[in-house]
Amino acid sequence: MYYQPLCLSFLIQALITIVSEILVNNETLKNLLDNEWFYLTVIDPIRKNMISHYHKNLNWKSSENNKNVSREKNMSQEKTFKQILVE
Repeated sequence: MYYQPLCLSFLIQALITIVSEILVNNETLKNLLDNEWFYLTVIDPIRKNMISHYHKNLNWKSSENNKNVSREKNMSQEKTFKQILVE
């Protein structure tokens, strides 16, 4: 008999752009995710609560139709969100 390791999974509701920005600024956290010590899933309220799963190197995969979510697309949506807040 052997030990089957289990990975911790996190589910948060936040903007993917903000989560990505946090990971860019926190190399330790990014490395833990990239090396699959734990998993991260984000529910993005700006994208109609779309669910995205973190993959290595700041890539996100949407659970809807397995679409890849690019970081550039996230940034443009974040700018739109900030414009809404200013108005």
